[in-house]
Amino acid sequence: MRRVVKVLTVVLIVLVICAGCSRKPFIGNISSDAPVTAVVYESGQTSSGNYSGIVYREIVDTERMFDDSTIPLLIAYIDDSQYSGNAISFVETIADDFKDQLLVVRVNVEISDNPEEVSKLVQMFDVNVYPFFSVVYNGVTKGIVPGYNASSEKLLMDLIRRTIDKAGND
Repeated sequence: MRRVVKVLTVVLIVLVICAGCSRKPFIGNISSDAPVTAVVYESGQTSSGNYSGIVYREIVDTERMFDDSTIPLLIAYIDDSQYSGNAISFVETIADDFKDQLLVVRVNVEISDNPEEVSKLVQMFDVNVYPFFSVVYNGVTKGIVPGYNASSEKLLMDLIRRTIDKAGND
């Protein structure tokens, strides 16, 4: 009887460990037209040579993004209006400057390939102005910054730095 209990215990432990191992990453392939993308700095090699710079990778599971991220998230809700170019450059700079400390996620509110996913993220923070930024760590919203101008940029940078500092102390 003890032997059966030991075997079942070992099998149960292996199953629990394997269940955690089988989770797929929430960041997918490079995509410039996915509704939700990670804005990441990458460097590497391709058949045509070395590369480095910002790429957009599809977020394939936003719920897992919130659950599995081990670093703070900057969720940037950006539309395709004529005023969004500066905000896009800003989040790309943040992605480069904080590449191992913060995951920058762009929610492209103009893309309707997956309107349910975009709608869910927009409703999560009651977004009603674009651009709109939220910083999340361990599933908790640390702050929001609506709009984009010099003062909102400073507010957002302060919020990001405070959140990264807190994450480094956890």
